[in-house]
Amino acid sequence: MRTLGSLLGAAAGLLALACSDSGSSPAPPLGEVGSIVLGLQLTRVAQGLDRPTFVTALPGTDSLLVLEQGGRVRWLENGQLRAEPFLDLSSRVLSSGGEQGLLGLAFHPRFSENGRFYLHYSSVIGSGIRSGDGVVSEFTRRGAAATVDPASERRVLSVAQPYSNHNGGMLAFSPSNGYLYIGLGDGGSGGDPQGNGQNTGVWLGKMLRIDVDARDQGEYGIPEGNLIGNGVRPEIWSIGLRNPWRYSFDPDNGDLYIGDVGQNAVEEVDYEPSGSGGRNYGWNTMEGSRCYEPNSGCDQAGKPLLGEREDHPADPGPVDRPGAHRARLGARVQRVGGELLGVEAGDCLSNEVQLGVCGAVALGDDRVLGFEDDGAVTVDEQ
Repeated sequence: MRTLGSLLGAAAGLLALACSDSGSSPAPPLGEVGSIVLGLQLTRVAQGLDRPTFVTALPGTDSLLVLEQGGRVRWLENGQLRAEPFLDLSSRVLSSGGEQGLLGLAFHPRFSENGRFYLHYSSVIGSGIRSGDGVVSEFTRRGAAATVDPASERRVLSVAQPYSNHNGGMLAFSPSNGYLYIGLGDGGSGGDPQGNGQNTGVWLGKMLRIDVDARDQGEYGIPEGNLIGNGVRPEIWSIGLRNPWRYSFDPDNGDLYIGDVGQNAVEEVDYEPSGSGGRNYGWNTMEGSRCYEPNSGCDQAGKPLLGEREDHPADPGPVDRPGAHRARLGARVQRVGGELLGVEAGDCLSNEVQLGVCGAVALGDDRVLGFEDDGAVTVDEQ
């Protein structure tokens, strides 16, 4: 298997192709990106969690919030889990499938003023909802309350999910425009049998972008610049994604980095300069830089591919490996059973941490910290 360093090197070498459209300085050629191994050590952040899926900082505090797949949002303070959850949605969340459950959380850009935050979860049967359908909802914390009332839920949108896998689930607000980006997988099974990735008439296999402060679509608004056209769902920002499990915005300039899980051969890291939506990342016409359907001679026109991604074995095992995550002065953590393991690297652990099996973060000084499946740590320096 190629190292994550080589994967990031390949991606960095091809960033120039995408950056050139936005007027940004081109990335250095591939040969100028190196990789070194650091002797960093994993540090236990918490234990006793039930299938943690995501962790992030509670704005304005030194506390962390951890999502558990079964539906609880746990409060981690000074290395200790509070007995009472920050929010408990266990009765509303379906987590019987390996990729279903409580999947994503994002705080409103003015959370300190309005207390609003958003969760993405797989739902049990409810009003207008089938078992396993995805739901994105708004919740409100009152003042500095230690817990959030589940009755504060305002459903923003729901997504019909034909299978139990490839749900996506990540939520993130752009620091450039304040819009909410919703990553959705292709609907599941294998190989995108419904052709959702390239179908602009459905949300599946897409990056959606909505304005949670507007109501022109009932519960949200449509920002200017989303895809338009006959039969195109107006929430769509970009298409051709298989399962964008995790992604991050660069807080300095709003650039978007998407980790998209591969099918059989190639993991994918997509780079999107700030404000440059309307992109087609290729799935299922392509898997990474390779033709998938058909397996040769496919139409690659208009697909902003970053080039070769990391090859992984034909049988990756029962769990899809998340792609890369990028956040300045962030830290990667690895899930081992019910524990969170963090990595000490300068000021990392006071900032955002992310869950997954392998991935990367930018250190904010032109270095990218990578974490391998076998525990190795690499730093790519420009």
